[in-house]
Amino acid sequence: MSLVLDRSGSMNGNGGAAALPPAVATFIDQFDENVDRAGMSSFASHARRDVDPITAPFKTAIKNAANALVFQGGTFSQGGLTNGFAQIQAVPVVPGEDIVKVCVFFTDGLANIVQHTLNCGGTPTLRNFGGYDSGSSVGFFNPANGTHLCTTSGGTPSCCAGVSTFPSAIDGTSKTFLRSNVKPEAEFRAVQVANEMRANGIIVYAVGLGNNINQEFLRQVANDPTVSGYTPTFYDGEALFAPTSQQLAQVFEVLANKIILRLTQ
Repeated sequence: MSLVLDRSGSMNGNGGAAALPPAVATFIDQFDENVDRAGMSSFASHARRDVDPITAPFKTAIKNAANALVFQGGTFSQGGLTNGFAQIQAVPVVPGEDIVKVCVFFTDGLANIVQHTLNCGGTPTLRNFGGYDSGSSVGFFNPANGTHLCTTSGGTPSCCAGVSTFPSAIDGTSKTFLRSNVKPEAEFRAVQVANEMRANGIIVYAVGLGNNINQEFLRQVANDPTVSGYTPTFYDGEALFAPTSQQLAQVFEVLANKIILRLTQ
């Protein structure tokens, strides 16, 4: 199992920053270090692997990593899921071993960061861009550490000379650097990663905190049977929601029970 946790700045305003570490501790304590293996990734304006590789024992490492999270920046959901996917795929599986592969994706906000290699000043350069929940502006960030580099409102960014558009994975067209273009792109790309995970035998569960989330997006990430246009697979997950931070630990506990039940089936 890989835990993929949102550490964006909005977690400071809704109680999530304080509520997430103990909720994670309660969740992870439900599993058995003699049988299970787990790791952790997190994401904001960039994504990283906090407890890697997936291994056992894991409880102390994951609790310490969750307690050490600093909440700031945007919401690079695609990057978090990509790291969770890579963590799970890297676990060696003995032929005939009976295993269940699980990714738990947690967020309190809207996916708003896209990663792409842009031809900055004639040089292919990896950039993360997006990250604003109001207005039209788009920020550019270092994909290695999330450092803010520059901001634009549809024009050529000063930190990526000569580039004024990015190719959309949604329809293949070129899009300008506007919030209205980046946010649906960020959601679409995240869902594509989740779809690829299911195609590789990984069950994705999604947990959403608060009211500033796109519940349909989280249902798509999990391929929840309640999502519009649902197509069943053997690896369907479920989306769970905590309206307030006070309910987060309870939701994580419910999720742990659902996962353990699936392990025993």
